[in-house]
Amino acid sequence: MSDTARRVFVAIVIAYLVSLLLILLGSYVMPRPEARGVLRTLFGLLLFPSLILFPLSALLRRGRLALPLAPAVIVWMVVFGMLLLPRSPNAPQGAARFTILTFNVQTATENLDSLAALIRAADADIVALQELSAPAAAFLGEALADLYPEQALHPQEVPNWGQGILTRFPLLANEFWRNEQIEVAQGHMWAQIEIAGQAVTVFSTHPVPPLSFEKGLTLQQHSREIAILLERAAQHDTPQLLVGDFNMTELMDEYQRVTERYVDTFRQAGSGGLGFTFPAGQRLPLPPVIRIDYIFHTDEFQGLNAYPLARSSESDHLPFWAELAFSPEDG
Repeated sequence: MSDTARRVFVAIVIAYLVSLLLILLGSYVMPRPEARGVLRTLFGLLLFPSLILFPLSALLRRGRLALPLAPAVIVWMVVFGMLLLPRSPNAPQGAARFTILTFNVQTATENLDSLAALIRAADADIVALQELSAPAAAFLGEALADLYPEQALHPQEVPNWGQGILTRFPLLANEFWRNEQIEVAQGHMWAQIEIAGQAVTVFSTHPVPPLSFEKGLTLQQHSREIAILLERAAQHDTPQLLVGDFNMTELMDEYQRVTERYVDTFRQAGSGGLGFTFPAGQRLPLPPVIRIDYIFHTDEFQGLNAYPLARSSESDHLPFWAELAFSPEDG
């Protein structure tokens, strides 16, 4: 490597380390907790280059650069490395087993046959759909009726608000709601489904993103939507599944609030890498770099396997699939 290339490399590493440190400090000193969560998410994303810069520094015998990069690699291993460890939980004896798919279809109105084929191939017992447009609801409801005779579809005048649940199990009740006190709110729903003779409540949620090109910063609104979801869930005394596009990462306070009461199925039983679901490369030319689509469950369930599917049709979210065991007698 030429001297010029070495100097450029050193400058890149120094700029990277300074940026990493400033974002980390900001994640502690920002007065608004929602903003701190976004900065922690950005910090987590910026840990990934350390996996390249650290070995390069060592190979180039730049010990003074490798040394400060080492903590970033260690933090990455703590935050993300556990996701790569093999998990092979066993189903409790006598437990009912079922599968569930959650998928933000991103207001799809075209290539609906491809979308239906993807859902059919996943062959989940329960399917939760976010951003369900009226054309998609009509098409999928008919195209998948043989597989899912029980349907609760709630397309809305604003397609981003739409929600739907398809299932093979008996559908006992369902409700759509929108948090109208929050101007930029989207849509949510719950459905009560009978599994192994027991009523189970499935919440499909889609809180407003904490930031977006269209809506700008909506940090407090996102946090409030998560709080309302948890308030509503607490009103149900059944075993519960919380699924959907949560628009949050594991490094945000909202994730901690959810996991105080629910188990992250991917953390418990995930396979297939880091579980990243967004972006799926349709609208943004990037591979998935964050995990914002989740399946959470109460203690009556045991995660057996969980992973994002490899393709997404027209959506920028990968569908997320899980197999769970259900032991209602443990509740």
